[in-house]
Amino acid sequence: MSDVADKPKSGGRIERPAGLFRHPWHATEADVRARWAGRPGNFRCAWCGHRFAVGDLVRCVFTNANTPDCEGIGGNPFSCEACEAPRDEMLSALRAMRREAHERYWWFMGEVGQ
Repeated sequence: MSDVADKPKSGGRIERPAGLFRHPWHATEADVRARWAGRPGNFRCAWCGHRFAVGDLVRCVFTNANTPDCEGIGGNPFSCEACEAPRDEMLSALRAMRREAHERYWWFMGEVGQ
């Protein structure tokens, strides 16, 4: 990862750094303690599950676009430094993980056959 962005804070809220989807940033104490996916301590890499610690490099991958390459992904997941790869490889891996989750845990996911 390169071009690490500074992460400004405002009024105790976590502010998105400039270039959120282009530049990684160093995780702060506020990032690590924030409620991600509804729970504190859930600040993780979507690819490997690494739980981010203060000082780790984090990048947010934009996947909420209404484009064919992002179809069925969504969520703008975080990536750790070890999982960085070309964008098309990262999106392909997310699609495969989603497909596997829906096939393996169909009873939990509620979308049979998708």
